[in-house]
Amino acid sequence: MSEIKHEITTPDFERNERIKTFYERNKKIIEKLLEEIKNKLGEGATAEVYFLDSNEEICLKILKPAKELPYHVPLEQEMNFLSQLQNIDEEVRVPKPYLTADYSENGDENAIRFLLMEKLNALSIRDILEGKGELPAGFNVASFKGKISNFLEKMHEKNIYHRDLHGGNIMIDNKTGDLYVIDFGASTKDFGSDNPYTEVRLENSLSFTEDEVNLTELCLTLKKYMVDK
Repeated sequence: MSEIKHEITTPDFERNERIKTFYERNKKIIEKLLEEIKNKLGEGATAEVYFLDSNEEICLKILKPAKELPYHVPLEQEMNFLSQLQNIDEEVRVPKPYLTADYSENGDENAIRFLLMEKLNALSIRDILEGKGELPAGFNVASFKGKISNFLEKMHEKNIYHRDLHGGNIMIDNKTGDLYVIDFGASTKDFGSDNPYTEVRLENSLSFTEDEVNLTELCLTLKKYMVDK
């Protein structure tokens, strides 16, 4: 028998009666979506994101099989990072997380772990660079960099480091032009280590590019894109 279990919710989920009611009424729809794996919204190195035809407010982030993951923090930890980063900045924000749970099909021990979160009406910078959309009218690279840099500073003050900040993980709202930082699957909470961008796991040393370096490289790419346009 297929079922969702081990649910972990956030305060945003508990406060949002509309999302709670939808989730409880539509667990079977979500289970069906997880069975069929369609309606893909996006894909990263470690997870795929799907949307529901029946609710435009939410999406599901589903981890790829463990053997395919180069690195990923537990989804409940990613959910916690997203919760901590709500409303830390007026100009840049992150998606609201609602719930994580396991989905297993017919008692299969290899459960799928998923994160239920806010669906953004936005395009990623990578999508725009690949010709799938346009930058907002009047877009300014210096202003963009300043806003993201300010957000990173506030995020780092909370000792959270993104560690995978590229064009696919920064989005621009289709209507308002507001900025979002997404996908904290490679992020970490620094507890006073010398370098939050280096991590040792199972005797293997993992190195990540600094958030500010990634931002600078992305802005250089954006400048070239705008000149070439």
